[in-house]
Formats: sequence, structure tokens, C-alpha cells
Amino acid sequence: FLYKHFFDIVVRVKKTGCKVGTTTNGMLLNRQEINRLVASGIDHVAFSMTGVGENNDTARKGTDFKKILQAISDLVAEKKALHVETPMVNVAYLLLRSHLSDIDNIVSLLAGLGIQHVVISTLDFVPGTNLQKERLMPQDEREYRELKSLLDRLVMAGKQAGLIISYRLVSPGKRNRNCTENIERSLFVSADGTFSPCVFTNIPACESFHTVQVC
Repeated sequence: FLYKHFFDIVVRVKKTGCKVGTTTNGMLLNRQEINRLVASGIDHVAFSMTGVGENNDTARKGTDFKKILQAISDLVAEKKALHVETPMVNVAYLLLRSHLSDIDNIVSLLAGLGIQHVVISTLDFVPGTNLQKERLMPQDEREYRELKSLLDRLVMAGKQAGLIISYRLVSPGKRNRNCTENIERSLFVSADGTFSPCVFTNIPACESFHTVQVC
């Protein structure tokens, strides 16, 4: 549903004065779709990654890390050819426990591609027990400091390479149920066309379960 009507939705929402963004795995972004994407006036495009190279391809079945990088390069090239500033090109990077070693390669692989922001998130929503071991949620201050130090070094390496990297890591004992999304001024549209305030809040789902959720 959503993909079929995606570009129409973007144009109609933009006419209301709202900003529009989307997250994609990049697999459907050939040259023609990239041209339509830029022409639509969309403000942000985030490419989903879960690791680099084969780690990403294994975690996200059906994706190809090299094709994702090519789609990013093609999108940036199209913006330059048309002399436009949008969409901003971001990376939504999910860091898994088994992929911690990938951190050393993130900057070298993503810097210089025209990416404007890399947002690192950790797995705090666990939809099944098979992913429990991949969760990166510090259980004590020692683990929190170690992971924070690792991510801080990544941020600094990105800064030196001209790549903005940010992350959010919640310290143990300071977690709360308040959603960090701006749910009063934004909304989330799922791939099936359903709406909710954000990816965590009041999701229209049924017959589902999760083991951990922390906003």
C-alpha cells in the first residue's frame, strides 16, 4: 500500500507545510526511483544499516551492503546534479552486541559519501527471545561507561572525518517510560499505511509480544 502511493503522499503532505522523511533499506532505489525521490521534495532520507558488509546483509535478510552504499552515492549525485539541498541523507544504524567490532569500520566506510548524519541506536525493543543476546542495554555503571567510551570515540573519529555521528545511551537507573519522540508534532507511518505517534507509542498491532521495551 504505502510504496504504491508513497510519492503522492510526500507531495500532499509537503503542501501542508510539514516536513517529511522516510527510512529505507535502499534495495528499491534505482536511478528512476531516486529521481522521483529528489523531485518529490522530501526532506530526509535515512538508510537503515545493522552492521557493515556481510554483518548487515545477514542481519537484514534481502539487503546488500554494497547496493546500499551505491544508492546513497546515486542519491547524493542526483542532488548535486539538480543543485538542491534536500533530501538530507542520513544513516539509521542499529548496533547489535555481536557487531561491536564493526564500530572500527563505520567511519572509513561512510565518510565522504555525502551522508550528513549517522544516528546510532541500540536494540532495546526485543521482539523475540532469539534477539535477546543482541540487546545492548547496560546493566550497571561499569558497562555503561565502557559502551559510552566506545561510542564517544566513534563520534570523535567521525568528527575528524567530517561525518556527524550521534547516539543515545540511557544510564542504568535513569530509564523512564516517557517517549523521546516528539509525538505532539509528528507521526509515524508504517509500511502498511497505518499511523501512530511514533515507532513505540500506540502501535496498531495485534497478536504480538515483546520481551523488552524502553523509550
